[in-house]
Amino acid sequence: ERAGTFRPGLLTRLSPNLERINKISDSQWAYGRNRAIRIPTAIVELQGWLDDYSLHANGLFNTPDFPEIGLELTGNGNLASLQINNLTIRGLDGSLAVAGKLSWQPEVSWDLKLQAAHVDPGVYWKNWPGRLAMQGLIEGKYSADTLESSLQIDSLTGTLRDYPLQASGDVSLKNGQWFSQGLRLKLGKNIITLSGSIGDTIAAQWDARLPNLAALWPGLGGQLVGQGRLESKTLRL
Repeated sequence: ERAGTFRPGLLTRLSPNLERINKISDSQWAYGRNRAIRIPTAIVELQGWLDDYSLHANGLFNTPDFPEIGLELTGNGNLASLQINNLTIRGLDGSLAVAGKLSWQPEVSWDLKLQAAHVDPGVYWKNWPGRLAMQGLIEGKYSADTLESSLQIDSLTGTLRDYPLQASGDVSLKNGQWFSQGLRLKLGKNIITLSGSIGDTIAAQWDARLPNLAALWPGLGGQLVGQGRLESKTLRL
């Protein structure tokens, strides 16, 4: 045959075929000093090739000072990234669903949709009972020891300490500076808006209309109304 003739079947995949199921029970992962995450039960299933595999995992996790968390993950990946079809985290009587892409080649990056439902902060923070739902997006990258990330909150709604809550806006981090094109929080009759940047330099604007401070923090009373702008070329702590 002439040089360069292609013959089907001559090429074989170099990466190994995977078919693995790991079952974990009553395990611990130590972190910090005298602290550990306990894993009562978990299952991890991996099938396919290293450059084209499917992943399924589920399990329970808890720590001494936080309620138990359930996790379920399904996705497809290769040597450079993982496409998360669904990551569901259950805790605080609610759930957080995550979907999107996580990459580690050519750099670490993430682009994930977030959707939370029926979350009750009062399960852990006793003074803050409520029922919250959220939709948003988080994306970013880490390369050359530099972190860039942004969080877009399309909607945060529900109740907190029996007051109706609505919030939306964005927060981003770049070159050590925090930015926001606009954050808005309404809790009961209280409304706070904030925009600008904070870091080595400050250029921030705020507006607060708070006729009921007791809604914002247990034990507070009275009201506060004000607006302003804060600027500084260099922030020194």
